[in-house]
Parts: sequence; C-alpha cells; structure tokens
Amino acid sequence: MVRIIVVVLVLADCTPDGDGPRSVLMPAMLNRQGQPTMLAELPKLSVSATMALFDGNGDVQTWKLADGVSMSFLDGVLVSSRGLGADVMSADVSGTRAMPAGDLATLDRELGTIRSYRSGDLYQTPLRDYLARPEFRQLVLLNGDAVFADTSHELDRALAFYRDQIVVISRNRQAKGAALAELEQEVGLRRAKLTETRDNFTVRSQLGAKQRDYVYLGGEFRKNARVSLPYGQHLSLADALFGEGGYSTRTADASRIYVLRASPKPEGFGAVTAWHLDARDPSALSIAARMELRPYDIVLIQEQPITTWGRALDQFLPSLVNAGLDAANG
Repeated sequence: MVRIIVVVLVLADCTPDGDGPRSVLMPAMLNRQGQPTMLAELPKLSVSATMALFDGNGDVQTWKLADGVSMSFLDGVLVSSRGLGADVMSADVSGTRAMPAGDLATLDRELGTIRSYRSGDLYQTPLRDYLARPEFRQLVLLNGDAVFADTSHELDRALAFYRDQIVVISRNRQAKGAALAELEQEVGLRRAKLTETRDNFTVRSQLGAKQRDYVYLGGEFRKNARVSLPYGQHLSLADALFGEGGYSTRTADASRIYVLRASPKPEGFGAVTAWHLDARDPSALSIAARMELRPYDIVLIQEQPITTWGRALDQFLPSLVNAGLDAANG
C-alpha cells in the first residue's frame, strides 16, 4: 500500500496563507505568468513545487515540472504520474470521480468497493471504510499498482482492467529480461575472448614464440642459466643471486661478484661496463636488492683461489698418475 499523498491545488486568484510556497506565490506573480499554475505538495516528504499545464488529451490534463516530473488528472483526480519514483502507471477513477459529485447511483456507499492489485495480490477496501477512516485515503500507490473502484457486482470489469495492467507489466518485465540476457551474453563473449587471448599468450610463451628479454648467470652459480625478465616487473641483482638455486658458498668468491653490461651504442661496440659487488659485507646486499638488471646483462661470480688450485690438481693429478702407470708398464 502506498504512502505518497499528493495534494494538488489549482491556483488562480489566491492570497498568501501561511509559510512556504503559498506565501511566495502572490496573485500578481501568477497573473504575470499568463498560464495556469499548480502547486503540488508531498506532505510526507515535506516538499512542494509549482507545475505548469503541459498538454491535454480530451478531459485529461498533464502538468509538468522543468525536471520532467509530470502528473495527469481527469476532472481533478490523479490518473498517472511519471518521475516521482513510486509512480501511478494508470488508474480507472470512474468511481472516484463519482464520489465528489455524490453520484451514488454509480457507486453506492454500502456496495462500493475500491480494489487494488499489486504483484499478484488483490486488496479491497469497502467504500464506507474508505470514507470513514482517513488512513485508507492516505495509502501510497507503488509503481505497477492497479486501482479499480466499482460496486460489488462489477467484478468482470475489474478483472478486465487488471488483465490489461498485467499485460503492460509483463511486457516491461519481458523487455528487462531480454536486456539482461543480452547483457549476460555480451559479457560472456568478452570473457571468452579474454580467456582465449590469455591462453594463446601462455602457449606462445611456453613454445618460445613470444619475444622475451634475458639475463645470463655464469661462474659459480649452482646452475648457469639464461633467466627471463618478468613481464611488467623488474629483476634485481639479489633476485639473480638467490633465485635459480643461488650460488655455491663453498666454491664461490663472494668478494668478486660482477655485473657485465655491454654498451648499447653502435659506436661503443665491444665496450663493457662492469659493476663490482663485495658480498662479504652484509650491508652490500641491500645494494644488490636495489640494482635493476637489464636485458643482456651477465652476472658472473668468480671462484675462490683455493677452488682454482683444487680444480687444477683435479685435472693435473690424474694425468700425472696415468703418465707414471704408463711408464711403469712401459
């Protein structure tokens, strides 16, 4: 049941009465406008505004605000509204029009009934209760409500009226459903396109068909390797030192870590810049975390001097032993 009460006054020659718009709309002001003016009030919301006559269709007059809000009246009775939020789509007010005129032959006080249809439910209010109880006259209509005033013997007319309103509501719902289905289909197509693009990118990267930038790890790393630079991210020297298995602390000389970078300028072909890091000082590792590697950089860790001697002996002693055996067997 609706709780928006619209009190409409057609202003012609009126005098100020109280505060608010009524005290501002002076007769001289209205006469200067040269057209009928209406004051529409929403007491529950404590708002009011003036409306101008916009159009007429037979006995139905439509009044409109500058912001597009409109209300249509038949013999001073509201039959439809637009732009209020809780709008009256349409209403059969033949019985209501008869009540002010006292035409009880059409709508008897004892037999008259006001029927309201809302979202599949039918409500009815006896006319005698409607006239006797103010709260019934203050009920607010919601968007899509259908109201029919008749006698208890005119149910067929009420049913036909409700059917027409249900058809209009159903068509609006079908249109909204179709629009939502179309939107879901469009979103699904775009999502599928993004998924296909992502999958193609992944496959191309795995097969090496996507151009990548690399840095190279050599020397006393546990695994000499070519490392891809990440997409949209940076690779630091610390990432290279501690990723990919890191380097051997047993054989590597932490005081001789180098980053080799060739000159990108053609005239500087063969020119190499070497940055030296002494990782024996733990504070130097903070520099490694902040140094950004670039494409084609080479990170080289040299071996310890004793590692050099050990490897030399490993290669020399077998040859010496084999030479001695050959001489003994000779």
